Amino acid sequence: MRELRYPPGAVAGDLLRAVLGVVSCGVVLLAASPIAWLAAALVMGCIVFASFGVRAALRLRHGFELGHDGLRISHLATCMPWRELRKLKLGYFSTRRDHRDGWLELRLHFAGGPVRVDSRLDGFGALLGAALSAARAGELELDPATQRNLEWLGLHEQRDLAGGSAARVVPDA
Repeated sequence: MRELRYPPGAVAGDLLRAVLGVVSCGVVLLAASPIAWLAAALVMGCIVFASFGVRAALRLRHGFELGHDGLRISHLATCMPWRELRKLKLGYFSTRRDHRDGWLELRLHFAGGPVRVDSRLDGFGALLGAALSAARAGELELDPATQRNLEWLGLHEQRDLAGGSAARVVPDA
């Protein structure tokens, strides 16, 4: 089993943004005595930023264990077996128009529920490789966006000319 965690530095920005959001909405709410609909919007803003902060804190606190037989979610003591992988999606989110900066998000749908991680996770590449191997074993279809993102990473799908079946190729890490 390999332990996968988010490094504190990767989550610190999210925590800071959450605190700034709650404080900003809270200060305006308390200092300005806004009309009812604006007060409701500011309260909703506080709730959204607070929930974002809780998610970031949980991401920092909890991790995963990557094994040959599945992915274990440490805080739930739940193992998601690779044989129960039903869907794999890999999304890329750019922060710039030229697509130079951004992050990847891996969504894995198991029979027991979904798991979503982003590329800031230490060991993201190992997790992606294990998930692709499981997708190959389960003969899962990958959507076009996932295929493009895999090609961009140098991971691609090749067609077996004899049988027409898809063989996913994962380079050695």
